[in-house]
Amino acid sequence: MRHVWTIARRELRAYFATPVAYVFIVIFVALSGAFTFYLGNFFEREQADLTPFFGFHPWLHLVLAPAVSMRLWAEERQSGSVELLMCLPVAAWQAVLGKFLAAWLFIATALALTFPVWITVNYLGNPDNGVILAAYFGSLLMAGAYLAIGACISAACRSQVVAFVTTVVVCFVFLLAGFPLVLDAFAGWAPQVLVDVIGSLGFLTHFNAISKGVVDARDVLYFLLVIASFLYANAIVLDLGRGNQGLAQSGNLRYGRLGLGALALLFMAAVGLVNLTFRGLRLDLTEAGLYTLSDGARRVLSEIPEPVRLYFFVSRSGLADSPGLRSWADRVEDMLVEFEAGAGGRLEVSVIDPAPFSEEEDRAAAFGLQGVRLQISDEPLYFGVAGSNAVGDEEFIPFMNPQREQFLEYDLAKLVYTLSRSGEPSVGLVSGLPLMGGFDPATTSMTEPWIITSQISELFDLRNLDGTGDLADEDVDVLMLVHPKGATPGQLYDLEQFLFRGGRALIFVDPLAEADPANPPGGAMAGMPADRSSNLATLLSRWGLEMPAGTVVADARYALRVSEAGGALARHPAYIGVDLQPDSPGEVVTAQLDVLNFAFSGALRPLEDAALDFSPLVLSSADAGFLDANMLAFTPGIDSLWSGFSPGGEPLVLAARLSGAVGSAFPDGRPAAPASDGGNGGAESGSLLAGAEAPDGSGGNQTPLPQHLAEGEVQVIVVADTDLLTDRMWAQAQSLFGQRLISAFASNGDFVVNALDQLAGSTDLMSLRGRASFSRPFARVDELRTRAEAQFRRTEDQLQQELANTESRLAELQESRDDVYALSLTPEQEAELEQFTAQRLRIRKELREVRRNLDASIQRLGAVLKVVNIGLAPFLIGLGGLAVALIRRRARRRGS
Repeated sequence: MRHVWTIARRELRAYFATPVAYVFIVIFVALSGAFTFYLGNFFEREQADLTPFFGFHPWLHLVLAPAVSMRLWAEERQSGSVELLMCLPVAAWQAVLGKFLAAWLFIATALALTFPVWITVNYLGNPDNGVILAAYFGSLLMAGAYLAIGACISAACRSQVVAFVTTVVVCFVFLLAGFPLVLDAFAGWAPQVLVDVIGSLGFLTHFNAISKGVVDARDVLYFLLVIASFLYANAIVLDLGRGNQGLAQSGNLRYGRLGLGALALLFMAAVGLVNLTFRGLRLDLTEAGLYTLSDGARRVLSEIPEPVRLYFFVSRSGLADSPGLRSWADRVEDMLVEFEAGAGGRLEVSVIDPAPFSEEEDRAAAFGLQGVRLQISDEPLYFGVAGSNAVGDEEFIPFMNPQREQFLEYDLAKLVYTLSRSGEPSVGLVSGLPLMGGFDPATTSMTEPWIITSQISELFDLRNLDGTGDLADEDVDVLMLVHPKGATPGQLYDLEQFLFRGGRALIFVDPLAEADPANPPGGAMAGMPADRSSNLATLLSRWGLEMPAGTVVADARYALRVSEAGGALARHPAYIGVDLQPDSPGEVVTAQLDVLNFAFSGALRPLEDAALDFSPLVLSSADAGFLDANMLAFTPGIDSLWSGFSPGGEPLVLAARLSGAVGSAFPDGRPAAPASDGGNGGAESGSLLAGAEAPDGSGGNQTPLPQHLAEGEVQVIVVADTDLLTDRMWAQAQSLFGQRLISAFASNGDFVVNALDQLAGSTDLMSLRGRASFSRPFARVDELRTRAEAQFRRTEDQLQQELANTESRLAELQESRDDVYALSLTPEQEAELEQFTAQRLRIRKELREVRRNLDASIQRLGAVLKVVNIGLAPFLIGLGGLAVALIRRRARRRGS
C-alpha cells in the first residue's frame, strides 16, 4: 500500500497546484448553498433538517465528479505519460487505486467545506445530527461511485471532453436505474429477473435510503461493489491499452474484453447476492432509533403463544413506474423480516406477488384484500399484509399507506398481537349520559343510541354495564367511563383496583357537559344553574393530574361557528375544532385524524409530583385560554364571551394518556360508605361505578371481595370533554330504505375507536409511538416571530386607537360642515380638519408599514444566512486558495 499512498499524495498535490481545484470547490460550495436556499426553499420550509441540501447532491455529483475524473487517465494517455507510468515498478492496480483515492479525497474535501450549512441548521433549530452524518457518508459513497465510473471511462479515452460527456451519460443511467426511463429499455426483451436486478442498481434509491439516517449494509456494499468493479475494469482497460505489451501483444485482446463482460455479470450477481444475504444488517443513526425494532415490539413478538403466518401481498410489476412506492415496499418487507427474526420461529413471513388472474391474486382476495388502481399502473395494485393463526383466525391491513410510515412498526405489531389472541376485545360502558338511548323524560319518547355506540359495537364486544355490579367481577378488557358524576370513594376504589388488576380505562370527564340531562327534582337551588360537571379529582390527583374545576377552554384560533338566537352564525370561543395535522404529538391514537370538535372542554395538566407518565394526545392552539363555566351556563351572548377572553399564549391539553406504576389512593383498603348516604354509597344521587354499597362498605355483592392491591400499573386515557361524543359534534344520521346511514364531518368517532383499540392491546403495544417524521421547527425563527408579533400587537393597538380617535374627530367636523343649519367652519376648524385628514393618512400608512415589517427580522436573518452560505463561505475558500498560490509563488522565487 506504500506505492498507493505515494501516488495518491502526488495526485492530490497536483490538484491543488493549480487554481482549478479551488475554482471547483468554490463552485461546488456555492451551488450547494444556492440550490438549498433557492430551489430547495430551505429557509422557507422552517424545518431543521438538511433534506433540501442533500436532495441536490446526486445531481451536483453527476456533473462535478466527472469533471474531476476526466483528467485522471485521459490526460496521461494524451501526453503519453501513461506508458512511462506503467513501466515503473508499480502494479496497475496500485496506480489505479492511488489516483482514485486522490480524487476521492479531493471530493471529500469539497464536501467537508460545506460545513457552514450544518452549522446553520444547528443555529436555527435542533436537527437530528445522526441523520445529517449518515447523509454526508452516503453522499461521499455516491461520489466515489461516480469517480470510479469516470476513472474507468477516462482510461479508455484520449480526450478529456469525451471522457466527461461519456461519464455523465453512464452515471445518469446508473442514477436513474429503476425509473421507467431505464427499465423500459429492458422490459421488452429482458427476463423479469434481469429487470429487477437493474431496478436495484439505482444510485438514487440507495443514497435516499442512507440519507434517512440508516446505514444499511446492502446500500454500503452496493456502492463499494460499484467502486471495486469499475476500478478493476479500469486496470483491465489500462492493460488492454499498453500497445505492444501485455494482453495486446500476446493476442489475448479478446480475452480482456471477455473479462470485462464477465466482470459485468459478476457485478450484477454480487449485487443480487448482497441484497439477499445482508438483509436486516444496518446501523440506525437517527436520534430516537426510528428504524430499529423497539423493545415493546420485541416483547409482543416474544409472547406469541402459537405460530402466526404473515403474507405481504405486493404487486411488484405495478410498482415498476414508482420508485417511491417501491422503496416503501422494501421498507415494509425489511420490517417484516425483522419481525420474523425477532419472533424466534413463532412468526413466518411470506412475500407474494399476486399477478393478474393468478392463484396468488385469488389468495389475496380470499383474505379480503382488494386491488386498487393507481395512475402509475393500469393493473390492480395489491399492497397489503394479511395474517392467520393456528386456529384459522384471519386479520389484514388492506393497504400499506405510505403516509403511515411512522406507525409501520405499531401497525404490524398490532396485527401480530391480534392474531396471537382469540376473540374480539370487550369494552364495558359505564355512562352518566344516555349513550345507549332509551326513554327520554323530557320528550316522553324513546331515543336512538348515540352514533358513537354503534361505531364501537361494530369493532368491539360492547357491554352496557349501566353502573351495576362490581367492576372486579366484570370480564372486560377496557372500561369506557363517561361523565362519572357524583362518584363515591368506594366506587373510585373499585375503578382503581380494576386498573391495578390489568384493566384499562378510557375516561371522559367534563367541567360543563351540555349533554347532561336536567337535574332531578329538588336537585338544585332555585335560580341556580344545574351542576353538569364531572371529575375524578381523588384519583387524578393521586396519578399526578388535575382538571381545574369551574373553567372551560376557549380558543381564538380553533373557534367554531355556531348559530345564535337570531339564526346568524358566529364564532364561539368554547366550541373548538382542533386541527390535529399541524401540531399532532405523533401518537397512534391521533394519527391521520383531521379535526376533533370539542364543546366546553376542560384542560388537563400534570402536577409537579406526577406519579405517572403524562403524554398529551390532543392540544389546543397557543391562542387558548379559560372562561368561567358558571358564566357559560347562563348562555350569554357570544360577543360578551369574547370581550372577557384573554389567550394564555400556550397550548392546553384536552386529552392525555397516563401510564406507569402508582400506589393506591386508598392505602387502608376499601373506604366505608358515608352514613349520610344511608349506607348506599350515594346510589340515589346518580353514582355510576359500582352497585349499591353495604353499610359496612363491602358492597352489595355477597361474594368475597378480591384482595386489596396497594399498588399497580395504570393505563388510562383521559379526555376533558364528554360533548365530543354527542352526534351533533361530529356526525349526522339519516334513514334510507330502513337503513341508518352515518355521515361524519369530524374525526371524533375515529379518535374514540383508536383510543379503545390501543387500550385493548398489550402494555408493550401501547408503548409504541410514531417512530419517524416528527417536526423539527426553526426554534430561533419562532422566537423572532413571537417577538415581532408581540411588538406588532402593541404598535397596532396604539395606532388603531389613535386612528379611531382621529376618525371620530373627523366625523364630527364633517357633520358640522354638512349640517345646512350650522354655521360654516371657522378657519381654525378648517385647519383642524385638514390636519386630522393628513393624520389619518399618516396613521394608515404606518399601519401598513407595521404589517409589512412584521417578518422583517426573519427576512433579514434569512438574507444573512444566504449570503454566508452562498457568498461568504465560497469567497473565503477562494481567498484561501489565492493565499496558498501566493505563498507557493514566493517559495519558488526564493528557490530560484
